[in-house]
Amino acid sequence: MKCIFQFAFAVVLMTSLGCGGIGSDGHIPSPRYETPTMIQIPSQFQASILSVSTSGKMVGLGYDSGGATTPFYWASPTAIPQQLDAPSTGEPTYPSCINDSGTIVGRTGSDSLLSQPIVWATPSSSPTPLTIPVNYSFGSAHWINSAGQIVGMIDEPNSANRISGAIWNSPTDVTILGQSANHPLSIATFISDKGDIFGFDSDAYFSQFQFPSYWTNQIGPSLPMQNAGGTMIAGGISSINQRTGVALSVGLYNPFDLSSQTPGLIWKSANSAPAKVSSGIPYSIGDDGVIVGSDLLGNHATVWQRFDKLPIDLNQMIPKSSGWILQSAQFQLSDGSVIGFGTQTIAGVPTDGWFYAKRIL
Repeated sequence: MKCIFQFAFAVVLMTSLGCGGIGSDGHIPSPRYETPTMIQIPSQFQASILSVSTSGKMVGLGYDSGGATTPFYWASPTAIPQQLDAPSTGEPTYPSCINDSGTIVGRTGSDSLLSQPIVWATPSSSPTPLTIPVNYSFGSAHWINSAGQIVGMIDEPNSANRISGAIWNSPTDVTILGQSANHPLSIATFISDKGDIFGFDSDAYFSQFQFPSYWTNQIGPSLPMQNAGGTMIAGGISSINQRTGVALSVGLYNPFDLSSQTPGLIWKSANSAPAKVSSGIPYSIGDDGVIVGSDLLGNHATVWQRFDKLPIDLNQMIPKSSGWILQSAQFQLSDGSVIGFGTQTIAGVPTDGWFYAKRIL
C-alpha cells in the first residue's frame, strides 16, 4: 500500500529485504509482466491515484477543467471508479490512504493546515470525523494499517509553529505522539502492521528539509533515523512496506543538476543504518525485495531486482508490441503487480494515463 501526501513532498510504500527467487547458480531472474492495461478514469476528469492497498483497492482524486477535485475509489485496478461521499459542509475532501478492508482515511478542508481528519468506514459510507483532543483545532489523517490504526498530525493548541504526530487506535481513541527534542514539527505519516510508526521532523511545515523519524512507542518522543554517510534527506520517509515496516526514501533529486543528487535509501528497520539504492528513484518495494520506481529524469519506469542491483527499464519486461512507454512505477500489489503512469499509443494517437501491469514471473 502506498500513500502520496500533499505537503511539500510526495509520499509512497513496501516490504522485506529478502532476495526470494535466487536460483542455485546465484542468478536472480528478472520479473515479467503482462501487457499493461489503462486504469479507467471518468471522462471529464484528470486523476491522481493517491493510495493502493496490497490487494489492489485504490483511492485518488479527479480534477475537472476548473480545478475542482472529486475523491474516487476503485475496487481493483480494472474496476470502474466510484465517487466517494463528501461531507455535507461542501469542503474539499482528500483521501490519503486505503487498507485491504476498504477503510479510507484523509482530510477535509481547503487548507492542509486548517483541515479535519476523517474516515470512511467503507467506500460506500459517508466520511465521519476522527476525534481531536480538547483544545486542539485541526488535523489530518495520513495512513491506516490492516488493524485499523490511523496516524497523522494535529496542531498544537495556542501555537502556530508546533505540530504533533497523532495515532488513532479507533476513530474516537486518539493519542498525541511525543515531540522531537530538536524540531518544532513531528508528523506521523506511516504505521506498519507491526505497529512501527514513521514520520518526519522539521523546522517548518513546508520546508524541503524533513528529517526521517520514528516512534518506539505512543508516548515517547520521535527519534531521528540513521542516515547514510551524512546524506541529507529531503522528504523524509517516502514509503514503507505495510507488513514488515521496511522503509524507503526517494532521496533528493534535481533533474537539472545531477551532481546534486542524494541516493534513495532503504531501512530494514527503523533503528538500523540504511543502505543506498543504486541509481534511480525508488518508490515501492515488494515482498520479494523487488523495488520499482523511475530513472532520475522520470522518463522510464525502472525495476531493481534487489536494492543493491542496478535498475532495469520496466519497458523491457513487458511485451514489445504493448504500445506503452512506462514512465514511473509507483505502487506494487502483494503479487508484485505494478501500478504507475505512462503513455499508451494506439493507431498513432498517444494517451497519457495510469497503468496496471500484472506480474507473471
